Amino acid sequence: MADGDLLVAGGRVDVASIVTHRFGLDDTAEALTLAKHVPDSMKAIIDPQRVGPA
Repeated sequence: MADGDLLVAGGRVDVASIVTHRFGLDDTAEALTLAKHVPDSMKAIIDPQRVGPA
């Protein structure tokens, strides 16, 4: 495992704070459009278990 992975897995780096948007699987196209066109979108997460609007 890489050093960065170990820091994340050990809870020493808070990656949740960089997630800017969450999308369900049905909204994948919207997530990709956002990531391409919105410079402020740091990290968009596609969660196949998510139901409902982003």
